[in-house]
Amino acid sequence: MKPHSVRRVAVALLLAFIASALGVNVASTPAEAISAPIRIAGTGGEGVNIRPTPDTSQPALGRIPEGTSPNYICYTYGQMIGNVNVWFQVSYNGVTGYYASYYDDSHYSSEADLEARYHIPKCGAAPAPPRSTPRSGSQFMVTNASGGVYWRSTPNWSAAIPNPGHGVYSGDRVELVCWVRGGTVPPYNNNPLWYRARVIAGRGIGEGLVNDHFLDTGVNQPNILVSGVPPCNAANSPTPPPPPSSVGPTSVFYSPTKGVATGIPELHNIADRDLAFEQWATGDCSPFAAASLPNSVRTLAGWSRGRLGPIYFLHKAGPHAVSQIRTIILFDPGSKANFKASCDVRYDVNALLANWLKSNSANRLIVLTGRDSEDKRFGPLGGGSTFAGLWKFYFAGLWNQPFANRAQVCDYDGLDHRVLLKAFAWIVKNPPQRCPTAPGLPQPVSWHP
Repeated sequence: MKPHSVRRVAVALLLAFIASALGVNVASTPAEAISAPIRIAGTGGEGVNIRPTPDTSQPALGRIPEGTSPNYICYTYGQMIGNVNVWFQVSYNGVTGYYASYYDDSHYSSEADLEARYHIPKCGAAPAPPRSTPRSGSQFMVTNASGGVYWRSTPNWSAAIPNPGHGVYSGDRVELVCWVRGGTVPPYNNNPLWYRARVIAGRGIGEGLVNDHFLDTGVNQPNILVSGVPPCNAANSPTPPPPPSSVGPTSVFYSPTKGVATGIPELHNIADRDLAFEQWATGDCSPFAAASLPNSVRTLAGWSRGRLGPIYFLHKAGPHAVSQIRTIILFDPGSKANFKASCDVRYDVNALLANWLKSNSANRLIVLTGRDSEDKRFGPLGGGSTFAGLWKFYFAGLWNQPFANRAQVCDYDGLDHRVLLKAFAWIVKNPPQRCPTAPGLPQPVSWHP
């Protein structure tokens, strides 16, 4: 949903103008506001204005500080801000009004996705029936799942339900419905306890089985039941959600590390299919293994020298397979020295990326850069980050092209190579419309080649 069509924005602005002229609010306000795991972000520490209507045509009523989560009432459409035309109606510090969703850390792909993730209704919509009150003490935070963990249909690690976005992420809040014992989670293999849970707040979606390893229940030892949660039976164990309509994985992550499919042992399930280095980088700069993917794949991602996986795919996969790829994500791909010493020099990466981007207006390249890719200039002249390697080997074919605005660079000044991946691995399954942020990390500087 970020962004929406110009026509829809125009309608929203017209309604806002009419409502403003009549002295009424754009949408009816529900009886009470709700909390949601959304914080003001990307404002450079300035915060965001609260407006009387979902646009900037009138003076601000107040301001919400950076990092703050106001109380949410509903969402609507209004003035396009940074390619996003969603505005939230909120209540903060005694003031009720609207702010542009461009200035927060929410992420969603549709109205249904927004409502499922954050439980915020659309302005003017009929109120949803009240949710059942959760059992006292049955809500807990998700942990150890920064890359996302799919729901399971049975208490077994191999029974994943690979619906993109459906499952849990670190920081989600879930309600425990019931418990059951089954298999353990590799490589830990220490906890056969599973819970049927449903997401109450956070990035995850839906309901299913999740192992106790991914829940912060306050119990230090594994395999200890949470008091008051009943065992699963026919009454409280509903039919699991169906698998995705497309057969096969929709996202692939290329790891730079041998034997570790995600590159970092503590990360799991970055993509629908995570490939260790030896699974895709066979032979001397050979592209064959990296290009041998199902036609269901829509997103390719690589970290460090895993950047070559998507490049190999663009070079070797057939035209139909390449035409199915909509998003390529590169995590801190490397410096000029890294590129010169690797297989990048064997391929015309500039042309491969340029041809792919211009082939379809829906295609997007997202490059998250940190310390390894910035190619900082030191010494008496200084000069900061030059991105010399990216400009020479990856971006030269994009410079000054009409499709360059679909290549998004998100620079996190000086951020550690591993920290960058751990913080933002979740975007492989949920590509954002703007640079993601994370508490305690540098605010991203966004630019296009």
